Amino acid sequence: MFKKFGLDYVLLEAYEEIVAPTGAAIGLMPNGSFIMDQLGCYEAIELAAQDGELEDSHIRDSNSKSLMGLKHIMYHEEKRHGYPMLFSNRQWFLKVLYDQLKNKDCIQLKSRVDHIKSIEGGIQVTTNDGKSYEGDFVLGADGIHSNVRQEMRRIADVTNPKYFEPGEEDTVPCYYQYSYGIAQHVDSWPGREQCFTAGRGKSFVVVSGPGDRCYWFLFIKLPVVKHGTEIPKYSKEDEARFVEEHASLKIKENLNFGQVYAKRLTSTLTPLHEIVYKKWVFNRIFLVGDSAHKVNSRFNQSLAFKVLMPLAGPHNFFRDLSLRIVGGSRLKHIDLPSRPRAIPYDHELPAKPLGVLPSRIAWGLFSLGMILLPSCIRICQQECGSSTP
Repeated sequence: MFKKFGLDYVLLEAYEEIVAPTGAAIGLMPNGSFIMDQLGCYEAIELAAQDGELEDSHIRDSNSKSLMGLKHIMYHEEKRHGYPMLFSNRQWFLKVLYDQLKNKDCIQLKSRVDHIKSIEGGIQVTTNDGKSYEGDFVLGADGIHSNVRQEMRRIADVTNPKYFEPGEEDTVPCYYQYSYGIAQHVDSWPGREQCFTAGRGKSFVVVSGPGDRCYWFLFIKLPVVKHGTEIPKYSKEDEARFVEEHASLKIKENLNFGQVYAKRLTSTLTPLHEIVYKKWVFNRIFLVGDSAHKVNSRFNQSLAFKVLMPLAGPHNFFRDLSLRIVGGSRLKHIDLPSRPRAIPYDHELPAKPLGVLPSRIAWGLFSLGMILLPSCIRICQQECGSSTP
């Protein structure tokens, strides 16, 4: 993005390699693909993920019964928004982006931010190997345990002590533990499918990927909410106990968590921090991503879930999904992709849409008016004594 606008930069990467073997899958919704298209990366990303294109999606209850099946989900998303949903290994996605860079000298590996200080007309960063870099600003994209955020707060505590709320990191809550990973050649997994399985205090998302892979995400609610330093770090022994306890959880009728985990390529058990920090910037230091906002969305089952979900129907599912997609951002001052789409993005419209709630209120008032209109006509006829209102 910086290169598109002719901005010089240095990217400090803590890992030893840019395509580190961490994480599981990454999913691109159409609004994300829109930006990748603006950057000229979309075709390469699509090529890397095309073997894992989705065909069907199911929403299931805690007993793995399908409450709603959505056919040809990729086709519908592409026709509606110009792009399908794409899933691939996080490593592959990073490699595609890295391969698109013409000048790779801007990336410094094994360079973890250690110290930040203000200098005249700019900012200076020192890394763990003692090297220093100077620039106009620092953009911290280093996760929930952000060194950049810690340095930002340290500087602010000296120069402007009332700027940040004290002890904000100590109040970060954790409601769930989270197992995710990549499995391959799983018996009873059909491929080209996306599956949401919801329960009380637990839920699954399992998605097909390229090379007969599937990506799983399992959320389990903790018995007690943890905060700040109380939030645990899990070992492989903790993960083994977690799997033993939850191996029988059903994903679909003939598939449970233990069967998927047994075919794992990689796996991780981690706590789910949830926080939106009140301030993301101080002077020349900025935060993005998990360093600024770590939010999570589970798919939980209510008492009404089994009744309302089938009644909602596929149309409502696609409509609600579209409302989230069309509000996505774009890169300003870069040409917009010309891929055909039935539904325009909000930024392509001549005026800002009303939004979900005002639209529904307007639709409700209109519907009420149409219901009352015949009665109003009859009253007018009676008052006027005429057959013509």
